[in-house]
Amino acid sequence: MEQRKVQWHPAFCSAMRLELRDNREELKFYNEYNLNSKPLEIDLLVIVMRREAVIRNVIGKFFRKHNIMEYKSEDDELNVDTYYKGQGYCCLYKAMAETAGGISEEEITLTLVRKRKPRKLMRYFEEKGHHLTNPAPGIYYVNKGGIFPTQIVVTGELEEREHVWLSSLRRGLKEEGAQQLIFSITKLKERNEREAGQSVLQAALRANPEVFGEVKEEHGMVCEALKELMAPEMEEERKRLVKEAEQEREKLVREAKEERKKLKQEFRQEQKNREEQMKQRMQQQMQKQMQQMKQSAIQSARTAFAAGLDFDLVTKLLPSLTEAELRKIKEEV
Repeated sequence: MEQRKVQWHPAFCSAMRLELRDNREELKFYNEYNLNSKPLEIDLLVIVMRREAVIRNVIGKFFRKHNIMEYKSEDDELNVDTYYKGQGYCCLYKAMAETAGGISEEEITLTLVRKRKPRKLMRYFEEKGHHLTNPAPGIYYVNKGGIFPTQIVVTGELEEREHVWLSSLRRGLKEEGAQQLIFSITKLKERNEREAGQSVLQAALRANPEVFGEVKEEHGMVCEALKELMAPEMEEERKRLVKEAEQEREKLVREAKEERKKLKQEFRQEQKNREEQMKQRMQQQMQKQMQQMKQSAIQSARTAFAAGLDFDLVTKLLPSLTEAELRKIKEEV
């Protein structure tokens, strides 16, 4: 089966907002942050507003004030070039501060996120002497190396119940994970959080339609929650289907009108052809009858002249023949 295209990056930004929602008052999030006027964007920029803020989420424990996050879906590769590109983003971000030295390099971190462990990149770090530490499942700190502190988040190794949002951004989601995601969204109270949850759900649903279909069939309560959560999307889908149906109806009406017009033209042409044919047949019949009448008149004239009738009398009796024709017939007789 062909895999449907999934918009992973918007869902990742939403997932990170939910991962760090315990500190939402102390954090600012900037999706696809522009580094300059050209199309060069950071996937997610997270700014810690208070120096003394304590981030509860294990991913956020690594944060300083300015935190650049690069996300790679399972379809993308996280390699050495990605790492250096991230370091480059950090350099540009620092260089573009409003004032010289306005942002210290010690206040910037880089977080690289992907489902599977980037083994080649990790091996590169080890070969360069940049030892990796693993303070929590799925979290890897790069010690030394690079200008800016870097951590790698392997979402496939995170504790799913503690990181349901990031753990749901993948193909191959299990029924338990789908149920956990749905129930987690139902617990969200803030509107912006529910919208973020919707974004994660839509990506997970698009990547795992069969799993959510099974959840819908097997779990009534979950199904009701899913229907409630998907109400906006279902309404949008309903409007789309109604619009498509209306467009199809208009198309059928146009085609029917064109077909009716075509049939009328064909009928008129056929009728015209029949009338022409009938006219030709009538003309042919009239010509044939006139020829027959003339032949009959010629025969009558021969009979009359043979019987000795006067020329003037025959002329009166047979007006369909001219005098020249009668004279010729009389001479022949």
